[in-house]
Amino acid sequence: MLECVQPVTASVNRRHYNIDNTNVTSSTPSVDDCLQKNGGERKVPARCKPDQRREENADSLSITIPFQSQKYSWDCGLACCSMVLRYLGKDDSSIYNRDLERLQCGQSVWTIHLAYLLKYHGVVMKFFTVTLGADKNYAEQKFYQNHFDSDEAKINQLFESAHRNGVSITKQNVDI
Repeated sequence: MLECVQPVTASVNRRHYNIDNTNVTSSTPSVDDCLQKNGGERKVPARCKPDQRREENADSLSITIPFQSQKYSWDCGLACCSMVLRYLGKDDSSIYNRDLERLQCGQSVWTIHLAYLLKYHGVVMKFFTVTLGADKNYAEQKFYQNHFDSDEAKINQLFESAHRNGVSITKQNVDI
């Protein structure tokens, strides 16, 4: 799961909103204080404290993200990154050419590639995963099975060099 420190989640229940707490201080506003009216839309700014209340009927939060449909059967992650970049006001025109070449992944796009892609575009984010590297269980999944053997070493190398390349990865299960 990728968690952007900037507000890019389409619809979230505040009870489960994952917020970066790295720089939270006593003066950091709560989620409720962070909710802002902006052109009729409620948005949560980049950094705020987690909501301490655990209400059963918590409000939901919804933001508008520009839609980008997939161009191919294999590019769902690229389309999602395109939507994130557009939402953040960043140019997404290089995703399907220059960025894809830089990632050297062809049509076999893994989540680690998306983390690097967002890093290339200056998006501050954290990548949460339960497996640091290529999960061998994917070898049997149709999408990955034809190229898992050739992908595995490349994926593991991307994980190993992530910190050095400024890509934040945390081994942690995230409840949604």
